[in-house]
Amino acid sequence: MNLYVRDFSRKTFKKASLCSAVCTLLLTSAQAQDGRSALDTSSTSLIPSSSSVRVVEERNARVLVLEGGGIRGVVTLAMLQRLEETTGKPAHELFHAIIGTSVGGLLTTLLSTKKPGTNEAYSAKECSEILINESGTLFEKNQWSLDGWMGTKYLSSNLGIVCDKYIDPKTTTDQTVCPHALMVNNTETQRVEMLSSWGVRVFKAKDAILASGAMPTYFAPALIKPVSEAGVSMAQLPSYSYIDGGLGACDPSMRGYDIVADFFKTAEHIDVVSLGTGVADTPRSHDSLKGLGFIGWEKIMAEIIWDAYQYAEEDHMTRACQNFRTKGGAYWRFDPTIPSAHAAIDNNTRENIHTLISLTHTFLDESTDFAKLLELLKKPISSLEMSCPNSSGGIQIVTVPFPKAGMVVAESMDEQAA
Repeated sequence: MNLYVRDFSRKTFKKASLCSAVCTLLLTSAQAQDGRSALDTSSTSLIPSSSSVRVVEERNARVLVLEGGGIRGVVTLAMLQRLEETTGKPAHELFHAIIGTSVGGLLTTLLSTKKPGTNEAYSAKECSEILINESGTLFEKNQWSLDGWMGTKYLSSNLGIVCDKYIDPKTTTDQTVCPHALMVNNTETQRVEMLSSWGVRVFKAKDAILASGAMPTYFAPALIKPVSEAGVSMAQLPSYSYIDGGLGACDPSMRGYDIVADFFKTAEHIDVVSLGTGVADTPRSHDSLKGLGFIGWEKIMAEIIWDAYQYAEEDHMTRACQNFRTKGGAYWRFDPTIPSAHAAIDNNTRENIHTLISLTHTFLDESTDFAKLLELLKKPISSLEMSCPNSSGGIQIVTVPFPKAGMVVAESMDEQAA
């Protein structure tokens, strides 16, 4: 068994159609050409949490990135559970912000939202139990779709049913124990956006999860309406159509970098920790490719494009983190190699789940880089100021991690202007 042990993996395999992969490539290219970030600040606002603050001299920002991958999210959670158990702290006390896509968006919400009737967020272990125990509901087939040929492969309503079991239906995206964001793809503007815990729009947490996980052919697009939006009356609130954020930001590491660059002005350097969902071992020899026609290439073209995209992202992130402001930061990318027979994102058999978790544990045991990350995360986390939009369209500055006493607003730009 060949395990890939480095901070940055060689590639990340995602099962997607050729058209979706091409859309992703074009979207990324367009954003790079016009010089704009994929960061969308049109979402929510921050509230206090029970996290403690430990001030240290080194002003280092830490961002946790959770990618998409369906049931392979158990790989991500096995790594995150090792982080939490070794440090003795929940994820929201180890990082200044958490960002996720698709199943990573679901996990991001669970890790940064209070459990119903408590003041605590879900642990990685609890998230893993939820994903495994509810996988039968999440991947309940739509019997009338002919396995996805005549409609969505799975019942789109079931993700909402699972959300209602573990998240208070009244919870909104601004009710958070740490700053977080979910990646989505706006079907009308054809741009990647973030539904976040800061900004001018507030959504129901459940709706944000539905939007981030609406993978084409698997689930239907999500049409959701914010509960509030700065400058817009309740009667005029628009609805937004979204599909899975993985179509443009399956591994949203660059967006995590953007969060720090745009909002954490006092951070001196940055550590972006990206936990993947496994990279499939799918070697392609010349002999296996030379006789392929359109049908043969269509089956693997999406994988090739995704691999090239991931290579480019890793190379960019490595340089960006190392050269951030006062330099000294790093991009930590962990993605275990898994056999192609276990790569399907909807194979929720107990045997497959057990294999994925077992492979991940072996990967972690052999990874010297993961051991280095554990030592880094054992150090006290810096207390940083985050400047972000508030509900009235101005700018507020809050302390992250949130003090026990509540959110600290150091300055309100709109009030100052008034």
